[in-house]
Amino acid sequence: MGLKDKFVLMIDDDIESCALVKRIIENAGCLFQAAYHIEEATQQIKMKVPSIIFLDLHLGDENGLTFLEKRSADPLLKRIPVVVFSAITRRDVQEKAYLLGANDYLEKPIRASAILQKLRKNLKEHTVHQYFFPEHEHLKIKIKIDAELKRVNEISALLRSALKMEKDITLEIESDLLSKMGMIQPQKGTSILPSFYAEAGIYDTRVELLGLNEKILNRIKKIKTLL
Repeated sequence: MGLKDKFVLMIDDDIESCALVKRIIENAGCLFQAAYHIEEATQQIKMKVPSIIFLDLHLGDENGLTFLEKRSADPLLKRIPVVVFSAITRRDVQEKAYLLGANDYLEKPIRASAILQKLRKNLKEHTVHQYFFPEHEHLKIKIKIDAELKRVNEISALLRSALKMEKDITLEIESDLLSKMGMIQPQKGTSILPSFYAEAGIYDTRVELLGLNEKILNRIKKIKTLL
């Protein structure tokens, strides 16, 4: 099967191994991203879901089997094929990896032909068929996310969430604090600027609040002095 634009995530704390696999993967037309520990991989998957994961078992103080255990309890992660890619040749370790849900096992050292064979085999077995809407058929949907209200003033609020937004995105906001101020729920808002990075996988977004009357503005002014 074609490998062009398939997204490969490699979880391995060996920088040299990642660099070598990166060359092999990108020469085959795939996109490649490395994560050097499990938490970094988890955050990257939230931002962009890979087509397949290559997982080392020795990750410094961490064990790749821990990632497989987390994957087994996560509906999203379970859909992503995982090839364990390790120098460990012990049969009991390999059997445990399969028991925890690994789709395949590839022993190091790195061999380009073996990597590409495992890549094609597992992508073929776990192909997800997608339908892309033509431009004129794009359908609007509503999504709901939890966000932290960091600051509020007379014209805007600062929201912190795992969603990175562009400018001029229309939002509907529900909050106990805004409700106490007498705002109609949900409160409409528009992102003033693109979201900016706050911490790993978390973004801050400045949102303009729309349709505020003078009474609500005065309440916000009073609350603002207490924040």
